[in-house]
Amino acid sequence: EKTCVQFSSKNAFTNFGTSLTFNEIYNKSLNLAFFLQDKFKLVKGDRVAIMMPNLLQYPICTFGILKAGLIVENINPLYTERELENQLCDSNSETIIILENFAHLVEKIKHKTKLKNIIITSVGELLGMKGILMNFLLRKITKKVPKYNIPNVYKFSEVINNYNKKEIKNITISLEDVAFLQYTGGTSGTVKAAMLTHKNILSNVLQVKEWLGSQLKYGEDIAICALPLYHIF
Repeated sequence: EKTCVQFSSKNAFTNFGTSLTFNEIYNKSLNLAFFLQDKFKLVKGDRVAIMMPNLLQYPICTFGILKAGLIVENINPLYTERELENQLCDSNSETIIILENFAHLVEKIKHKTKLKNIIITSVGELLGMKGILMNFLLRKITKKVPKYNIPNVYKFSEVINNYNKKEIKNITISLEDVAFLQYTGGTSGTVKAAMLTHKNILSNVLQVKEWLGSQLKYGEDIAICALPLYHIF
């Protein structure tokens, strides 16, 4: 939060040539946090699954989920129907934020899981006019978005734009509270979740700062993220 205030007007993330500032990321994540608490009635310790590749939506989802006192559950967007079902049944997550390209998989397995809250986004949702053209290409030309029919879903852009950071419930978080459920690849059997605490994540951040801190210009340098965000922490 301090970083978002300090560098509010600077770009925080850039994807497909579109950037969001620290202030935009912060405000949109607060809106999502309020929605998760107010509309879905989620409470501390509840899991929220994210199934998408590296998009501008991802950091908004991650920060919003954590701000609401909830646990981030990453799901590999390349998962098959069976793999998705196995993970959701293991985590017992009731909420998922998913890219529309994979929504047809959720439709097929939803009745076998505890899912009841679904937010759907698209590749171009935060990209302006460019995004409209990109979505048309993916949906109509390349046919990368299979048809699906899931009732009572919410559109991501409506959530982050219409729920303007009203009063978020103050959640007390300790270093030992779980922040992420990071699932293994399941190469030796069924998938298993590594429970990463807030202390684990902060330790990683401090470790990277120790390695690279002296080489970076705070607030100026740009880092390329080539790794899939759903598989790192």
